[in-house]
Amino acid sequence: MAEAAETQPLNKEVSLRFPEGSVGSVGSVGPETKPTEGMFDGNTSKAEPWGSITRRKDYGLPIPKPPQKDIDDAIRGGKDSHGYTKQCEWESVVVKRQAPYILIRVLTLNCFCTPNWTLTRAQWLWFVNILCLGLHVYYLVLIWDTTLGKGEQFEATVWRIKPVWNATAVDGHTAILVDNLMPIRVDLVLGFVFLGSSIKHGLLVALGPFDRWLWLYWRQVDLCFHYWRWAEFAITLPLTMMVICCIIHLREQNAIASVFMLMFSSIAGFFLTELWSRPHRNQDGSYNMFRWMGDDAPVERFKTWMDLTAEQKCERAYQKSRRRMNYVVRMFPHVLGIFPFVAMWVIVLNHFFFFLEDTRLKNTDDIYQRVPDFVPMIVLGSLVFCLLGFFPLWWWQWAEPQHYWKTEIVYPFLQLGGKYYVWYLMNQNVFTFEGGLGPALALDQGVNMTAL
Repeated sequence: MAEAAETQPLNKEVSLRFPEGSVGSVGSVGPETKPTEGMFDGNTSKAEPWGSITRRKDYGLPIPKPPQKDIDDAIRGGKDSHGYTKQCEWESVVVKRQAPYILIRVLTLNCFCTPNWTLTRAQWLWFVNILCLGLHVYYLVLIWDTTLGKGEQFEATVWRIKPVWNATAVDGHTAILVDNLMPIRVDLVLGFVFLGSSIKHGLLVALGPFDRWLWLYWRQVDLCFHYWRWAEFAITLPLTMMVICCIIHLREQNAIASVFMLMFSSIAGFFLTELWSRPHRNQDGSYNMFRWMGDDAPVERFKTWMDLTAEQKCERAYQKSRRRMNYVVRMFPHVLGIFPFVAMWVIVLNHFFFFLEDTRLKNTDDIYQRVPDFVPMIVLGSLVFCLLGFFPLWWWQWAEPQHYWKTEIVYPFLQLGGKYYVWYLMNQNVFTFEGGLGPALALDQGVNMTAL
């Protein structure tokens, strides 16, 4: 039966429709739902050449569904407070309606005040991607517009260790640092950080409306496997660390490569956790989004401990214990990814604090006084943003899978905040500084260079 479910034709009513306020589904049609037409209809060839892009094949992987019994019970429940047929507690993001959260209502001065106005969760995520795409492109243009024609000013010399054979040395040779002739353009690297994110959000915006690509994006959102996120982070975060290495003068080529690969390995731990940790699948091919694979079925989900019998309390205690153990097992790849993350920051911070010590002229000097203020701000601020990235995974891997779609909102804005933080400090102190990177990083901003 499960195999039969995998070959069902896609339901035409799950299209991501724009600009309608809601997507209907069988048994859950909203009061103002309109038919999908034109290039957004995946079943027509009238709008060529778009039809060949948007039209799906005859069969494809269906969107995940709750058990049919839950769907029938919801339909029999009548209308909800928005005038729509009631839906199950969990349904696919392309079907489940979502009213605006209180934060959105506050930020927009309660513009979303119509009680019957809702969007599907897929549409909310689509608009989040549009917003992130616009912001990333905006900052990308600002970076390259500011530095255009001044590339040499933002080159960071990269060093390599060169052995020098000397018969008078104890080991027969010594080592010196020489230019490896492959400088890093910090403006280009930071620009590629925003470019990588722009490409990801652009692809999600482009694929989102089309039935043909449901399996590639929306189905994976439902199944808690957001591979595109970790592919982006595996590129943009190591590049950001390269920029940090350049501004703290950690410029030995092997050290930079090590920092890059350690960050990449840490992101791989996040990816493997999602690959390993999946929602529970029922025998009929439907999904139980109230527990992860390996969890026992919840005992009387809607009852408090006080309402349970003594036997049910024992069963729930055992179920909770199994759930905690399964959580530890599911998070094991992520735990392995913590080790390269710690190793990377030990390399960066150890070099940075020794760098500060080396700037002293006297033992009584304030080690931060002679270094430009933005340097420690970027280093320590980036560490904080990196640490914040752990909490959404920890929390929503513990919560029920039905809530995991929210990470597709939290992570883009969290990472955008971290990238904006680095861009702002670099733009104010490096990209717009006369002379570029070298003078911007000079001790005392070049004022007291004679004291050296």
